[in-house]
This record gives sequence, structure tokens and C-alpha cells, in this order.
Amino acid sequence: MEDFQRFYYKDVAIEVVNLNCATMKDALNFKEFVKHDIDLKFRKIIIDLSTCEFIDSTFIGSIVVLMKEMLQRGGELRIVEPVAMARFLISKTQVLKTFNSYPTRKAAIMSFFS
Repeated sequence: MEDFQRFYYKDVAIEVVNLNCATMKDALNFKEFVKHDIDLKFRKIIIDLSTCEFIDSTFIGSIVVLMKEMLQRGGELRIVEPVAMARFLISKTQVLKTFNSYPTRKAAIMSFFS
């Protein structure tokens, strides 16, 4: 399975992270992967972290950079929350409060249409 996958639902780009540990070594490639859809003018993007057990600060930082770029372009970014351990680690940094996060991919998708 690829480290990152891309799906589309209507006008929403869904970027799936298929890594148990999303770390500094993956951050730049991931940022470029998502930037592809930003450059294609997608203004609704979901980053699905649901399979991640660990996410380091550099990878989180790349998501923050993407979120800022989306806001500058008038877009919106949603996060599908990671599994319990990663969610616990992220909660300690308060970063989930920065993102519009959802427990499932379906909930994140539906948030764009409600």
C-alpha cells in the first residue's frame, strides 16, 4: 500500500495517510502530495489520519502549513482524527483545537455539505 492515497468525493479532495508512524521523514513528501490538490484549486480538503498511531511534531507542522495555505486561498481543511494513542499525544499539544477534526471520514465529508 502507498504511504499516501488520494480520493475525491464531489468537490472534496481526501488525502489518506497510510502510515503507522507519520514522522519528519514523511512530512515533506506529504506536504507536496497535498499541495498538488491545492494547486489544482481544490478548496475542500480532508486529511485522514485515522490509521496513524504516532504523529510527530514535524508532521503536525506540515499540516499546519497546509491549513494556513488553504485559509489564504479561501479554502477549508478538515482532519479525520488518528487512533487513540496519536490522538492522546496530539491532545497534549492542543493542536486538535486548531483543526476542524472529525472521528470518521464520513463525518468529515458530510461537514462540508451540512
